[in-house]
Order: sequence, then C-alpha cells, then structure tokens
Amino acid sequence: MLALFSAVVAPVVLGIFLPTTDLKIDSQKDYVQVTCESPDCPEKKIYTDQGYTCGTDENQFWCSKDVMGFVAPGVLESLKTTVISPWIGYQLEIYEPRSAPELTFNSSFYKQWQVDQKVWLSNEAKNISRITYDLVLSQNSEGVHISFHYGDLLDMSMIQDSKGRDLWRPEIVEQGSPTHFIKSTVRLRWAKQ
Repeated sequence: MLALFSAVVAPVVLGIFLPTTDLKIDSQKDYVQVTCESPDCPEKKIYTDQGYTCGTDENQFWCSKDVMGFVAPGVLESLKTTVISPWIGYQLEIYEPRSAPELTFNSSFYKQWQVDQKVWLSNEAKNISRITYDLVLSQNSEGVHISFHYGDLLDMSMIQDSKGRDLWRPEIVEQGSPTHFIKSTVRLRWAKQ
C-alpha cells in the first residue's frame, strides 16, 4: 500500500498502453427524482420503504439507493459498450520525465506534484495525435493519480495501480432518463505492452 502522505511521489510507469475490455465497477447507485404534491409526500415514503435515501426538499428531491451487484445484465453490457467503445484504437505512450517532480501543493491531507514529461495519446484511424509535457501527479492508497493536460484543458486522468504496472481510467456514467438513472463509477484498464 502506498502512503497517503508520502513526501515523494512514486515514479510514473513508462511505456506504451492500450485500452482493454477489463472494466472495474467501483459503485452503482439508482437515482430517482421525486416530485411531491402534498406536504406529507407519499411518493417519498414509497421510495424510503424500498431502501432509498431521500433528500429533504419541500416538493422536489432526489432519492438514491446503492444497487452494486443488483443491476440487470443488459445494463452492464450497455455500460461496457459506453465506456470501452470510445477508446478502441487508441494508444497512450509515456516517456522518460524531463525533470524531477516538483511539489506544487502540500498539505496534511493532500500532496500534488507537477512534472515535465512527454505523454502521447494517438489513434491512427481517427487521425488523432496529442502530445503534452504537463503532468500533474497525486498519490493515495489506490496508487498514483496522473492527469494529462493539453493547454488549460484537463483532457485525461489515469490511476497507476499500486503494483506500478497498468493504468486505470476512471469514468462516471449515467444510464437512463434525466429523472431516473443508474450512476456507475467505473475504471477501464489500459495494459502496458
């Protein structure tokens, strides 16, 4: 396990990474928007009786329930397609750093470093080629969090696993309607070649 308050960030693993079909689901919640017509709000009671936790607004609020492991198979297949499909054909290459990581934020609960290091994200079929030299790193028990910046735009974020081998791209996906949806927090594995 990596130390949360490490004085020096672990080195970023170098090499070429390709997206896989390996998806970790960290959490899934069912959200439903409830509108009440009366002060006693029987609609809210229907959801709380089913195990939902509901907000405390006068006539409109959100109820949520952890559904990790209880989502229908079709939802899981749709989730995989949604997360994996956009990355087919991409390649990520991380080169040797051109400078030592510089501590840019230091507090008792969080540390952040910036490093001059070339990262190339490409997809030949889509004629995409982006190069950056601006990495922002932070570290916790999950591993090293790597943010790739292209100009002022944060374009991509990865988590280097604590074994220092593969990268995981976190993503939040909402499936359903604007008033009733499943919100999944997932990670897609990018394997070192």
